[in-house]
Amino acid sequence: MQKAYHYRLYPTDDEMQKMTRIIGCCRFVWNRLLDYSSKSYIRRGESHSAFDLNNFIAHTLKPAYSWITDAPL
Repeated sequence: MQKAYHYRLYPTDDEMQKMTRIIGCCRFVWNRLLDYSSKSYIRRGESHSAFDLNNFIAHTLKPAYSWITDAPL
């Protein structure tokens, strides 16, 4: 038997803006990493480890898009 828990959040307007900003940053980074991984696999047939993707975020995405630091990635 499996149990499920449902939680309801009642965020304030400020909390809602922060959550929306964090979700948007995460979505942007996810899409960029997916594009980076897909193109490198198609072109060179190589896949990337989590370490490689973290380096891509730190050395490529964060300097180019400073607003990414708003989200705890």
